[in-house]
Amino acid sequence: MAGTLALFIAGCRGCELPELKKDQDPLVNEDGVDWVMTEHGLATLDIDGDGRLDVVGLCATHSLGGPSEGPFSICAFDGVDFRLLWRVGEHARETFYATHIAAIGDKVFVVDPLGRAQVLSPKDGSEIAFAQLSDRAEEICTQTDGAWIFTADRKGTRFRFEPPTTDPADRPPSCRQPVGGELQACILTRSMGAARTGGPCANMPFHEPIEGMLATGYAMRGRRGAVVGMHTPGTGYPVVAGFHVDEHDTVSIDWQRPLTDDVPLSDGTSQPVGPVVTERHIFIGHGDTIVALDPATGKTQWRQPTKSYMTLHADDQRVYVGRWSRLQIHDADTGKPFGGIGDR
Repeated sequence: MAGTLALFIAGCRGCELPELKKDQDPLVNEDGVDWVMTEHGLATLDIDGDGRLDVVGLCATHSLGGPSEGPFSICAFDGVDFRLLWRVGEHARETFYATHIAAIGDKVFVVDPLGRAQVLSPKDGSEIAFAQLSDRAEEICTQTDGAWIFTADRKGTRFRFEPPTTDPADRPPSCRQPVGGELQACILTRSMGAARTGGPCANMPFHEPIEGMLATGYAMRGRRGAVVGMHTPGTGYPVVAGFHVDEHDTVSIDWQRPLTDDVPLSDGTSQPVGPVVTERHIFIGHGDTIVALDPATGKTQWRQPTKSYMTLHADDQRVYVGRWSRLQIHDADTGKPFGGIGDR
């Protein structure tokens, strides 16, 4: 799916995952690794052919001091019992933390902060293709035969996987919501949007501030998306709006609402995390809960309490809540927790 967010790969819709008993909480520490939180994506794809989406991301050898003490690796975990499937590489924390990871087709795509771009086999993590970019990646957009990458030195590169070739390339028209967090700074204020005319802001859908909202982040799936922020003017509280982009690239706001289902001013000023948009849901971290909204109407679908969250990812099956050394996993349609990867 060219230009769409690679994290949102359609999985086995309707497949039932095992329900956890009260005393069950699968930990991958039996395999000696912790999850490593990163805002720059994780890959979900069916590695073992069972119809369930497995997870590929950063991991580190388990230690009492947390994952910051050891080298980082790329690890794959089973999507049912979350056991470690494979682990490749050992990289210093200083050069590996801001690593972009995405599923492109049936492959895993990784770009580290030194600009090393790798295509990995999902079966065992072995390298299929490699390219050295001019700088670290700021954006990655998927294409049918590879990826388009925008690097920190303001260059666009098209990386074709087979055979491995790299060529200078302008941003694809379909590249609206890349993998990673850099794009989230594009729509904070009118002045910032005007000041940043290139790079991550070059193809943002919004050209004017949204009335009644100081926007802090947005995400898209196809031509539908959501934007979160704080109510303005007056007393601020978290708000969210749904929008769509038509065939003429005109943005229309479909609905706008407070993020809480209670009295808005009782909600405080907690900054929302996200959003993440899939075909059937909008997911947002809000206070001590994860919230799912209907993309078409904005109505609340479910709320699920969570201990904490720093990052949020999702696909059509599940929601992935990232903490420092753990990835907590929830059912996308109900919010029901299935367990997770790493240390609690």
